Amino acid sequence: MIHNLNSFGVTYIGVRTRHIDAMKQFAQEVLGYNKTQDDGDFVAFNTPQGQRFELHVEDTPDKQFYPLDGAVSGFEVPDFDKAVAWAKENNLELFPEGTGEGKGGTKWAHFRGPDGNVYEFVHHPSITAGGKLE
Repeated sequence: MIHNLNSFGVTYIGVRTRHIDAMKQFAQEVLGYNKTQDDGDFVAFNTPQGQRFELHVEDTPDKQFYPLDGAVSGFEVPDFDKAVAWAKENNLELFPEGTGEGKGGTKWAHFRGPDGNVYEFVHHPSITAGGKLE
């Protein structure tokens, strides 16, 4: 069954990479993204519009389902439970290690899409309430 999830757009891109230093430099110096966290093997940025861009080293244990040197896009959905239910109803592979909840009630679930690529449903309560990504 098809459901219209009314996605607000792409608010996340995550990359598992062999070249974290070069990608970090690219994100900061070329794209102009604001670094918010840098643990050496994990780096997070916010874009000027409020989206999140993350870099993970290739051997990050909980990101092994990410394609190496490829990107995972996160689709912002207003109803997270409905989105996850849709994935289950359509027999899409969900990654338990890629599902969770963070500060402020942000929720995410990674899944293998109909084309075989890895994607993420993400829900930020602040966006649903009409605000910006926090």
